[in-house]
Amino acid sequence: MGLPKHILVIRLSAMGDVAMLVPVLQVLKATYPEVKITVLSRKFLKPIFDFSITGIDINFYEVDTKNKHKGVKG
Repeated sequence: MGLPKHILVIRLSAMGDVAMLVPVLQVLKATYPEVKITVLSRKFLKPIFDFSITGIDINFYEVDTKNKHKGVKG
C-alpha cells in the first residue's frame, strides 16, 4: 500500500483548535509534497488556511453546522 494521494481533514471545533492544525499541515506537506490536502471546516475559519498564511496550497470546503445539516443532532 502506497502513500495516499489526497488527505481530507475535517475540523469543526473551536477556532484555536482549528488554527493548531496549520503547523501540522505544513509539516505534512513539507514531508509529502505530492499529497493534496483538503480541509472541511466552518466558513469563518477559511482565512486560517489561506496560502498567504500557511505557505501551502490547501483546498477548503465549508460546512454549515447551524442550518440545514446538523449531523447526528438532526
